[in-house]
Amino acid sequence: METKTIIKQRIQQHMAAKGVTLTELAERIPGKNGQGHMSKGSLSAMINEGNFTLKSLERIAEALGVPVVELFEKPDAAEACGVVFIDGKRYAITLTPSSETE
Repeated sequence: METKTIIKQRIQQHMAAKGVTLTELAERIPGKNGQGHMSKGSLSAMINEGNFTLKSLERIAEALGVPVVELFEKPDAAEACGVVFIDGKRYAITLTPSSETE
């Protein structure tokens, strides 16, 4: 698996686990020269195209509240892959490898 694919998946997993939308994540990331915040479009393009700099990855990791090294680790199938809200309560959705054989 390519590194940029791993990074994209890890960012998406952390966002899902924390219930953070792309817009919310972009709003947490300072803009260039400390002006405003990163735009949703810029963040989306960066993630989808895998066009990262170390500085941008550090800013994304900080906004997600994780060490930047976690963005490079191969995804674990048992980690959260989504979030649902039921009656105001947040539930993480995880994928667990099945032990059943067909």
